Amino acid sequence: MDTFYKENIGIETPQGDPLDYFQIEYIGFDNGEVKSGAQLRFYFREADALEMKIPNAGRTVFWPQVSDVIPTMQTELFLFDTIQTTAGETITLKDPTKL
Repeated sequence: MDTFYKENIGIETPQGDPLDYFQIEYIGFDNGEVKSGAQLRFYFREADALEMKIPNAGRTVFWPQVSDVIPTMQTELFLFDTIQTTAGETITLKDPTKL
């Protein structure tokens, strides 16, 4: 699983620490709903992400389906200026750095 870094994603720990490291746990599409979606794992520490420890937080996002090809869906996800999680937070994953 690839690990990415993006400063100021918009998710924090309960103590207020930024969760700037993330992984895409699952990405796919639903033709019935015509939506693409991803389950994301967020980390405070780079080492924890790289070692695939239990994440500090997990979130799910959906967006209008444009493609059913996994690499294209990942590219789409990284193009949004902001995207809303199913928990109601607005986050940004635009142009992350792959570690």
